[in-house]
Amino acid sequence: MQYTVIFLFNMDLSKVLLIQKDRGEFFGKWNGVGGKVELGETFEECAIRETLEEAGVDISNSIKRFIRVNYFSGTEIGVYCAKVLEWEVRQIESEQQRWFSVHKILTCNVMDQKFASNGNVPYYVYNCRNILMKEGA
Repeated sequence: MQYTVIFLFNMDLSKVLLIQKDRGEFFGKWNGVGGKVELGETFEECAIRETLEEAGVDISNSIKRFIRVNYFSGTEIGVYCAKVLEWEVRQIESEQQRWFSVHKILTCNVMDQKFASNGNVPYYVYNCRNILMKEGA
């Protein structure tokens, strides 16, 4: 299986949008926007499509790739990030959206916050923010 997860940051990189998953393995946990890569679709195309479907934002001109993770189970995940204007984000699907303070995510006990990805969300947020800072995106 192939998936993408996208971490959307506000313009000054102080907040990140997370979605509370309403189904599947990470039910009830907070993660970036994302979903399954469809047949014939690249990871980046999936990231752009999922962001449009779940948050109503087109990131095709601002997307940055962070990492691709391969798990022993055969699952592959493409992790992406982008900066967006907070007011552009819309609630499209039923999953709850929330802007989290990046500082709070980076200083929290990951188990207390119920993050998806086995507690890797703070790691992804930290590295994605650094990519966006370095690239001046």
